[in-house]
Amino acid sequence: MSTAFEVNGEVFYQPHAGVQLEVVQGIARRVLTGEGPSKWFLRGNRGGGKSFTMRRGVCHALAMAVPGLRYAVVRRNMPDLHKNHLIYLGKEMRLLGGTYHSTLHEARYENGSIGFYSQCEDEKDVEKIVGAEVAVVFVDEAPQIQWQHLRTISPSLRVAVNADGSQPYYPVEIYGGNPLGASIEELDRFFVDQDVSPDEDPSYDPLEWKHVPMHRADNPSLNEAEYLKQFAGLPAHYRKAWVDGVRMDSRTLFEVIPTKDGKPYHLIQELPTIDCVPLLRVPWIQVYRAFDMGFFPDPAYCLWLAVIGKRVIAFHEEVWFKTIAKDIAVRIQEITADLTKAGVVMTYADPVIDMKTGADAVTMRDIIEMAGVPIECSVNDRVLYADAIHGLLGEEIEPGVPKFQIYERGCPMLTKYLPKMRWDEKNARKMADHKFDHPAVTLAYFALSSGILSRTSEERSTPTPVWMEWLNDAPTRKGRRVYA
Repeated sequence: MSTAFEVNGEVFYQPHAGVQLEVVQGIARRVLTGEGPSKWFLRGNRGGGKSFTMRRGVCHALAMAVPGLRYAVVRRNMPDLHKNHLIYLGKEMRLLGGTYHSTLHEARYENGSIGFYSQCEDEKDVEKIVGAEVAVVFVDEAPQIQWQHLRTISPSLRVAVNADGSQPYYPVEIYGGNPLGASIEELDRFFVDQDVSPDEDPSYDPLEWKHVPMHRADNPSLNEAEYLKQFAGLPAHYRKAWVDGVRMDSRTLFEVIPTKDGKPYHLIQELPTIDCVPLLRVPWIQVYRAFDMGFFPDPAYCLWLAVIGKRVIAFHEEVWFKTIAKDIAVRIQEITADLTKAGVVMTYADPVIDMKTGADAVTMRDIIEMAGVPIECSVNDRVLYADAIHGLLGEEIEPGVPKFQIYERGCPMLTKYLPKMRWDEKNARKMADHKFDHPAVTLAYFALSSGILSRTSEERSTPTPVWMEWLNDAPTRKGRRVYA
């Protein structure tokens, strides 16, 4: 059975076997029968044929097959939309027997279907797209568009039912792009990581959000050797995203190295033993806790760390939503007793919990301490956060053995989000705000206040921290990676 889309006996579009065919058939199945996910993210390097496949193999094909169907093709700005789509529409619509209205940027088909082509740079653009009432939306290079704009487009997807109540076809939303841009973090979280909690989004269903890696290898029509020549001289994070399809960020702050020379480095899968005794059963190790209360909708977060000589292992974390301080303190004690036989040296926390507001006579710190958890307030300084965590990650107790490690199974949030921290665009010495920075901030409380770092706080607060030296001499310095 042929999978080609033919017009007047000639092939208009032929998907390549593999990913292209899977995507075209999967999206068509969703539109025609309602089976399958309603949101797709085609993510990969440049040259994978995403734009061509979506315009010809999905939008044109469905518009011709389903009378009266409406779709929208969106890019961030009009110049990009013109270069990647509009310059082809006149010829394509003539082949399909329809017309292209260049002033309105509309493709009109003989069967009553309409295609809208629009930019999405600000809220006014979003409002125009939402008013179109379409069954299919393809957002090309979606990571370049703000997440809020992407999600605000969704209400444009609506299909009126027939008089008998049946559904003529079903809406589908398609995002395409390489892993670089303003909204890539949220796109990855919803489509790839799928770690959206019910508290954050009660209507989120991971089965409705499908991630499809789509790379140059899926597009054998491309002369790859010639195509790659155009990427010479690009910054590393652009090359990683556009050439390799790997998400990188020029403001990556922390270099978390999973393995080194074939051995676990910052991330470990098993806790060590001491004289054949499991680490957490050894009574003389030092256990610390660090705590960030969080304020709704942010969660409260607690991190447990074991110190064995000069070595530090983050071995457990807990997260609480909508839980009062007293109940959290009780749970911290219960969890600690279950985890380890060692006594807790100290719990470090945000100094904000010791601030009195208005006529309050009792602070949050007082409440937690009265429930049995002694607290020492750390500092609230994002410049020091960055340098303190770099101090933990950058030191070795001996060649090849890092000072700090994370037990992945016990600390999944710290493992996941520590590498995602960025420096602030306005102040490269600061750790930027991030929706999930609680694990990193909590780790910084421990690093700053426990005295575990080799350098003093005065040394850490110098105008140019050691970890930023590459900003001045990155081209000549060896052994320092600019991008994590």
